[in-house]
Amino acid sequence: MDEAAQKRKRQARNRRRADKKRAKKVALYGKTPVARALEGEGSDEGASSGEEGRGGEQARASAGAEGRKKNKAAPSLAARLAARQQEEKAKAGKKKKKKTGKKHEHQGEEEEEEPNGLNPGTANGAKKKNKKKAGGKSAKSDDAAAPGTKEVEAICEAAGGDFRLAGERALQWILGGATTVEDFMSEYYETKPLLVRRNKTGQTTYFDGLLAKTDIEKALQAGKLQHNRDFSLTAYRDGARKTLMHDTEAVADAKEVMSLFGETQGASVRLLRPQELSKTIWKLVTLMEGLFGCGGGANAYLTPKGSQGFAPHYDDIDAFILQLEGAKEWTVYHHYESKKQDDDDDEEAEEEGEEDGKDDDDAEDDEEDEEDEDPDVLFPRNPRYSSKDFTEEQVAKHLKVAIHTTLEPGDVLYIPRGMVHHARSKLREHSLHVTLSVGQLNTWADFIREALPHAIQRTCMDDKALDCEPLRRNLPRELANFMGVVNSDQESDPRRHQFVAEMIRLISEHVLQNIDFDLIADRMGVKFQHDRHQPLGVLAVPQEASMAVESVADGRPATEDDIPEDELEQIDVDSQVVLAAKGVGTLTVEGNAALFYHSCLNTRTYHATDSRGLEFELEDAEMLEQILNSDPSTPLTVGKLKHPDSDEDKLRVVRFLVRERVLLMCD
Repeated sequence: MDEAAQKRKRQARNRRRADKKRAKKVALYGKTPVARALEGEGSDEGASSGEEGRGGEQARASAGAEGRKKNKAAPSLAARLAARQQEEKAKAGKKKKKKTGKKHEHQGEEEEEEPNGLNPGTANGAKKKNKKKAGGKSAKSDDAAAPGTKEVEAICEAAGGDFRLAGERALQWILGGATTVEDFMSEYYETKPLLVRRNKTGQTTYFDGLLAKTDIEKALQAGKLQHNRDFSLTAYRDGARKTLMHDTEAVADAKEVMSLFGETQGASVRLLRPQELSKTIWKLVTLMEGLFGCGGGANAYLTPKGSQGFAPHYDDIDAFILQLEGAKEWTVYHHYESKKQDDDDDEEAEEEGEEDGKDDDDAEDDEEDEEDEDPDVLFPRNPRYSSKDFTEEQVAKHLKVAIHTTLEPGDVLYIPRGMVHHARSKLREHSLHVTLSVGQLNTWADFIREALPHAIQRTCMDDKALDCEPLRRNLPRELANFMGVVNSDQESDPRRHQFVAEMIRLISEHVLQNIDFDLIADRMGVKFQHDRHQPLGVLAVPQEASMAVESVADGRPATEDDIPEDELEQIDVDSQVVLAAKGVGTLTVEGNAALFYHSCLNTRTYHATDSRGLEFELEDAEMLEQILNSDPSTPLTVGKLKHPDSDEDKLRVVRFLVRERVLLMCD
């Protein structure tokens, strides 16, 4: 075989290998990002298949329309808003004067095993049954006296309406004295796992008030949970994960779930939206969203003693695991360290194989076997989507253990996106933990996916753009004679090099130069406003505006009918309003309109409402910017707001934003 033929053969083999790898990636992770961009992503893109992601919440949530709401045609919102901040301050003052609750003692009698199974009796009976846990008594979630609830409420009270500040304080509370937020961001975030121990120091009640087993029992008994919408049942047996009752969304039968959780199957209960059951978890989710600047989420996992609910896997989010009850053994693996040789070495080995007389079909079979186990494909860095389930053999063969530990009440484990992990509850009792997640589909790649199509649209679709004239020239007449797969081995043809060089130049000088980075950043901000959970009612507001948030203080979402028209008409130039909170809106300009997107009508459920886009006149933009940049703790007088036109325009904008709950009326 001459040298040219050998070269063509190697190139053909390399193409086959590349095609197989692309096919493998599609099989493992679904359609490639390019295919998704071309076809349009469905509303299930954000669903995490792994244990620690947002679970099925996003997969089943309605993505809604990115509709704009015209300023003059906006629907009236009605029903009076009212606040309980003064009452909460009074209660907090009383609690400081007396000792709160009973002393939590570490019981630690491992010989007294807790019976497997959810308690079919009353909530009181369940609470008595759980008193022998290693973490102390089982605390009811949202108990005002519980340590976790008190800390979160204190953070929300003192934040001055600033979600980023409150989020930083919430993360510092989660991390405790293990590290500072600044050091966490520089040393651990997206890089390596972090273990925070509290059980050894007696802080076993640290997260009391977030969620308890009794809360899940009560929700089941009250018929509040639907299969595969609010929760799922999973079991890990013989090296494989199995989802029980996966084909129904019926309201769960408490006794049936209790049986599957107990001796029958030993199935784990995964809550997909624990923030709907726990006000404290809801507030923690919104605080983390404020700090990280992207949508967040939460899952909770109740696992029977001595059980495992999920196979080894990695997630598409950064996970903060908070151990609430019982104990769970965790194994987290380092990122895979690639051991690939240079392509030249691979080609040399292939040539040696040919010289040894190895049959081509045998060589291809060997290649396919290797690619089935290609660890560079199986274990990518910073993946945008969660993995398939791995076998224990795959993990043991390719990955090294980073952390092997047992979490007990009060402990925290941070797992960066893409790090493989699995967990198993201890034999003596059940385990309950909650996972707070951030960072899903909020990557540089997501920014680029938004930026390039817009730049191409600006570059190629405007026939009048003089600077884009070179892009409108015809392609070379003989393009098919030197480009394409059939000509890919003609590396010596100068036309190929000229064409590629010219294409790179055109893209660099015209397409890339037309990326509007500020506009795309605004679009990412719009996405964040839609993705985030209900911010209204989380942070404290000035006393003057307390009546405006009373109805949502416990997490009830605001509606379009909360404020009567006659109350809106009473707003005049002397009225005072305050911004609901910093960061609840994104202002951008497209065409001849100022577009304002906000999250103040979002709910505790991901994407339960459509994206809230409001269209204003360009002349309103300066006033909107002033409002967005204002201090939420300082009331604004309507007549003193900036607007180039009349006071009537100021009133129009303010009334509209009050209706949308972006602004709160002061008494």
